[in-house]
Amino acid sequence: MATSQYRDNRNQGDRRNFQQRESIADRAEKFIPPIKAMLSLEKASAAEIKNGISTINDMLLKNKTVTAHQVRNIFSLINEIDPDNMNNESMKKLNMLRPRLAYIGARQTNDDGKIIVQVLDQLIISFTDEPNTSIVKEKIAGLRYIMESIVAYHKFHSKN
Repeated sequence: MATSQYRDNRNQGDRRNFQQRESIADRAEKFIPPIKAMLSLEKASAAEIKNGISTINDMLLKNKTVTAHQVRNIFSLINEIDPDNMNNESMKKLNMLRPRLAYIGARQTNDDGKIIVQVLDQLIISFTDEPNTSIVKEKIAGLRYIMESIVAYHKFHSKN
């Protein structure tokens, strides 16, 4: 009897761990739409920008344990892409950024950094197939602004 109860408790723990792993994408998904609206800063309304910034603030408030070093690494990776010089090489760099983000997310000891990486990855996916280079240029500039906001709110909420 005690053995089956132990097995049931252990299986419950496995289910909780599985649900937790599944929930990273779900938890990141609620942050994506308001932040995604900021990718086109010139076309976004003041309310959309305000909502996006508020969402970034909430995301960083709830995900404080990611290190400043990791946030800065992501920031520098995104800043390497020059929106004013969009060509095939820049698009390659943008697509090659995604595995590097995945690696940074995988190195996180908890879900906080993984959620931030997931949000940024989804933002990049949303415009990498765009054939119009002027739209891509605009969205990269928006992504850089979003990343600057993430760095600022991370600094504001963190203790490291």
